[in-house]
Amino acid sequence: MEQSILKSIIDILSRKADKEKLSDIDSELLETFQKDEWQLKYGAQDEVKNRIHQAVQAETKKKIISYNFKSTLSKIAAILIATLSIGYFLMKQGPKDTLISKEQRTSKVEASGLTTSDGAYKDLHAMKVGESFTNDKFTLVKSSAAVLRIEPNDDTKEIIQINIKTAGNETYRIELEDQSSVTLDVNSELSFPNRFVENSRIVTVEGRAYFEVQTDTARPFIVKSNKIEALVTGTSFVFSSKKDEKSASISLIEGRLQIKGNNHSKLLKPGQKGHFSPDGIKVSAFDEYETLAFTRNEFIFNDQPINEIMAVLSNWYRMEYSLKNVDPEAFRFTLKIDRKKSIQEVLEIIEMTGDLKASIVGNKIIISSMK
Repeated sequence: MEQSILKSIIDILSRKADKEKLSDIDSELLETFQKDEWQLKYGAQDEVKNRIHQAVQAETKKKIISYNFKSTLSKIAAILIATLSIGYFLMKQGPKDTLISKEQRTSKVEASGLTTSDGAYKDLHAMKVGESFTNDKFTLVKSSAAVLRIEPNDDTKEIIQINIKTAGNETYRIELEDQSSVTLDVNSELSFPNRFVENSRIVTVEGRAYFEVQTDTARPFIVKSNKIEALVTGTSFVFSSKKDEKSASISLIEGRLQIKGNNHSKLLKPGQKGHFSPDGIKVSAFDEYETLAFTRNEFIFNDQPINEIMAVLSNWYRMEYSLKNVDPEAFRFTLKIDRKKSIQEVLEIIEMTGDLKASIVGNKIIISSMK
């Protein structure tokens, strides 16, 4: 039976299995999953699944398995350990034996890419330039490496939510169906409908995004987060609101904008930044060039300590970092760096100060003092 199951598993993961085969394998896996003989050898079910989940998160980068296979994959993880002929699936790690799938999705919340309220998923990073993703509600076209265009399906009036989330080292310019555009920064999330309704245009953001809103006085454009809200008819601004921070801000580039938050409201003019905190909304000036750096794919650090700089860089390059005998406040820098540079080139720039030495060990950046 093991060989039959393994063949079906391979068919499922390679998208060759039809619904009937998927149902059959699901039943077989469920039956075997309920047996507990394998636990004597490999440990409790939850422990085994946790080991597999941790290994997949640590080792995989690409993600192509759709949500429809998620429940089946959990059973596959357990049954593979119970079968005798799975040598090429398991890596010999003693008590930490793990199943490694080269291309596997993590959870719906954690994974970057496109998701929809009706259950669709698309790995945007894996899409080629010119490639499109289509369902019966809309079409998404990757018109360049960092530009995504949304085209509604004129044959449907059904409204669904589209969610686009970026990873720690990717940004996208998203062209919406009303000709407005959104530049979504790293580790950010944008949710919007496949088509806007007649009297309003509402989107939600977590993270940072630059909006260039097409003027439409009959349909106000509203940007929301869990803290603040921006109400405009046609303008450009940077919206910044992160879940793990109590504060949020909106920096107005052009036009007029009303910022709201926690029963407070302010009207902004170009060049003004509305900064929200639990105490209210404060308005101040801001540096437009520095604020828009991420839209030009640049890092700009203005008199910032080395630990803050390394936190940003390690996130972008998906690496860890440590400071060795370094007092962060003693090493402050003002830098402008092209995000397209390699980490080696960036570290060379930091070393040019003559006070710090940078080295890479595995996936870790080590910054040490030369003093």
